[in-house]
Amino acid sequence: MKKNILKKYFLKRLNLIILLLLIIILGTVIDSINPYLFGKIIDKITIKDKIGIEVNLVYFAIVLFCVQILACFEKIIGKIIVTATVNDIKGDLFFNVIRMPYYKINLYDRGELLNRIEFDASTIVDYYVDFVSSLFMIIGNLVISLYFLFKISDLLSIISIFLILLMYLINVIFKNKVVKIQELIKNFSDRYYSWLQDTISNILGIKVFLQELRMNHKYKELLENDYSLQMKSMYIDTQIEFLRGIISLILDVLILLIAALFILNGKMTLGNLVAFNTYLSKLLIAISKILDININKQVVNISYDRILSIFEKNENNGSGLNIERIETINFKDVCFRYNKDKVLKKASFNINEPGIYSFVGENGSGKTTIFSLIEKLYYVDEGEIKINNYDINSIRTESLRKCVLYLTKKPYLINGSILDNIRMGNNETSIEKIQKICKRVGIHNDIIQLEDGYNTLIHETGKNLSSGQLQKLVFVRSYLQKVSIILLDEATSDLDGKSEKDICELIKELSKYFIVLNISHRPLSVQMSRKVFFIQNGEIVKEGKHIDLLRENEEYNKFFK
Repeated sequence: MKKNILKKYFLKRLNLIILLLLIIILGTVIDSINPYLFGKIIDKITIKDKIGIEVNLVYFAIVLFCVQILACFEKIIGKIIVTATVNDIKGDLFFNVIRMPYYKINLYDRGELLNRIEFDASTIVDYYVDFVSSLFMIIGNLVISLYFLFKISDLLSIISIFLILLMYLINVIFKNKVVKIQELIKNFSDRYYSWLQDTISNILGIKVFLQELRMNHKYKELLENDYSLQMKSMYIDTQIEFLRGIISLILDVLILLIAALFILNGKMTLGNLVAFNTYLSKLLIAISKILDININKQVVNISYDRILSIFEKNENNGSGLNIERIETINFKDVCFRYNKDKVLKKASFNINEPGIYSFVGENGSGKTTIFSLIEKLYYVDEGEIKINNYDINSIRTESLRKCVLYLTKKPYLINGSILDNIRMGNNETSIEKIQKICKRVGIHNDIIQLEDGYNTLIHETGKNLSSGQLQKLVFVRSYLQKVSIILLDEATSDLDGKSEKDICELIKELSKYFIVLNISHRPLSVQMSRKVFFIQNGEIVKEGKHIDLLRENEEYNKFFK
């Protein structure tokens, strides 16, 4: 699966990647000439060869200029590859999240999903682009540096390689500690962004219940936890860097000591020493890059597992039956658990013709769960649901949802104009027809009083319109939708008496042709129902006309007193 992801996203830009590699190879080869030229210049200075100094300085300047030009191209092409690839992965992750079965989305905190989309994709792409771009630099530096090092001094080269192997041993020793702390940081980051997102979206509640100080204290606790984890990570990194530094220090001292003896004995020139140190630095850079890649691989594996879980949980909408219209809905002994709590207990009902059907019961009794099951947001644990006499699981999810309009107390809006929000999914509707329905709902006058009328922009939060106005807009949209079943979940709760009456008249008209399922405790919409289902503790204990249930059932009667 990991290899498939790499192929899918990186092969798209294979030409750019090849160009990047060619630039890196060329830059590495040209840059490797510098130490040799620098050593030659030192030797020419020592023997006071002016012509030799000038010639080698010209070559040295040309090489540096070429290296700088290639470095600029490398940076630009690398940035293009990284940004485009990260955006591709983010786009697919986002699409997989919104297509994921709803019950699986609930397994994640919102901040956790945000963190995986935004940061894990970048972590993976940055690593592999860095790996690919570093690979030839590492190989080039290793081969060229080792060639010149052994050419200058076998003994110094052997000592250097031995101490470098000790550096690699340090990485092996600290590997498990690095993986553990990175997992802790990733998991904390999920919790942090989830808490922050939930807190900011609930500012009103925090103010109303005077929770500012408590939430501030909680945030400081989170920051302290973050500080603690970052310090632990820094402590591990510092240990690795310190031990590497000690080995590097020993290496430098030994090189200088032995080289000094060689120079004094005439076995090495000063220019040889400068060249050796420069090639050794390049070798150490290459080795250090290998060690960093090895450490970072552990972090990348964590990010891989996190995004793979999103790709694997994508909803399959491609197979199953297609339906054009919902004619019947049948629940038979349906049971459903949420977090081990039994929400529905052998719920059964039959709806075989258009009309308004209301569900009445206490909060948490299972009313909204019934709607979620019809929308295939969840799947039953026991029993069966049939749509048009077909098992609901045999129907394509996308085909089913095209027939259903689900209206909740909190309306779904997009960033766009009032007209855009009304026409959502129904762009061919004329402005005349829209205005006619808006007049019937009682929102037309409010709209034309706005500066840009129907072209007034509204935000996803709908801050520039009242909750009642937003619900009216959603009802206009629902009236224009080509669906066969409408789910109303407390959808008239924010309307005043007159507006509710206008909306109920529209609902009544729609119910002549569609099935309208209604969750409400407001008498006006319930008393229009063809049938009312009374739910207690996840069971449908009574069904019938509103007026009959008022007379026959004392518990039901309490909801409307």
